[in-house]
Amino acid sequence: AVGTVPWWNEHVWPHLKDGNADGEHGTFSESRCVAATTARPDEGLVCDAAGTITQVRLRDEDVHPPYELSGTLPPILGEMTGLGVLYISDNPFRGTLPDELGNATALTQLAISSARLSGTLPSTLVQLTRMRFMYVTRGAISGTLPVAMLDAMSDTLEHLHLSDLSLDGTVPHVVGRLARLRRLDIKGNALDGELPWALFANLTQLEVLSVSRNAFSGTVSSLVGELA
Repeated sequence: AVGTVPWWNEHVWPHLKDGNADGEHGTFSESRCVAATTARPDEGLVCDAAGTITQVRLRDEDVHPPYELSGTLPPILGEMTGLGVLYISDNPFRGTLPDELGNATALTQLAISSARLSGTLPSTLVQLTRMRFMYVTRGAISGTLPVAMLDAMSDTLEHLHLSDLSLDGTVPHVVGRLARLRRLDIKGNALDGELPWALFANLTQLEVLSVSRNAFSGTVSSLVGELA
């Protein structure tokens, strides 16, 4: 069951429910969805020829007329095993990121931002080993930079934005193993200690590094001037 999630019930669930008996798992009939990778602009959904939802784009700026989505993020997101892209930024969600989100193992792109989100990054995100672009920003999410999650994503992650949250602790050494990383944005947290410049130097693809508005100590490396 979906429960009482206003935005999900109103904008997405009816189209899943009207499809077929497998609707709970992120599929619905082709008559409710265009084939291949054609978006449904009115719903912010993209699906494949089989009717499986592969993208949910419900950012205010992506959908016309724009949504003002609210409520909590539903655990059913984890049942959408074909979901590769989840863009639901710029909406006033509340509560925590559901543990079930880690079950959406096809995810390659994730964008969530809301000042009302709290809790920590779920440990289940370690299962998202295909992740390329991760944006979780502008909330009260606390805890440390998740070592196990970053290690699991080390072969695929290209953009990591964990900015304007309430993260603390130091930058873990695992960051130096993110070989494909091109953008790292961890500004606006409560991170401290010295920045591991030697680790950043290993990131040969790195183009953008944003670490301001933290509590870091030490000096600024000449590496900053070398970034593309």
